[in-house]
Amino acid sequence: MKNILIVEDDAFFRLVLLSGLGLHLRNFNFLTASNGREAVDILKSLPVHFVLTDLYMDGMDGFQLLEYVNANHSGVPVAIMSGEHSQTVKERLGRMGVSTYFEKPFDLKEVEAEIQGALGNRPACEVSRPVTRHNRMSGGLATQGG
Repeated sequence: MKNILIVEDDAFFRLVLLSGLGLHLRNFNFLTASNGREAVDILKSLPVHFVLTDLYMDGMDGFQLLEYVNANHSGVPVAIMSGEHSQTVKERLGRMGVSTYFEKPFDLKEVEAEIQGALGNRPACEVSRPVTRHNRMSGGLATQGG
């Protein structure tokens, strides 16, 4: 069974993500961390196949976690979720190799589709398909949905 790591500092939202995704993605095991440091500990001890992380967290934020994953687990896809809607942040993430950015609030079905697509269970969300509050990033520039 493939492991999905959810990294979110808000305990309630972390539980919502875990419950919502776990309800529809039953063929995956979900691991959770409240910050980047906890996520690194998990990444060092267990195989992780996909990371869904918040961007701004105390201790070790999503940028630092992404740097760690890129350096030590380069094959693991990372999707970012954040309430930050700045183009500058999206461009920075694009330069760091992030292809998917979910703007909070988002539809869990979009996250489910991204996970399944990234892990080969069905096609990922199409870049050209407009999706509300979800951005697929290409070449460092976000493709904004309707």
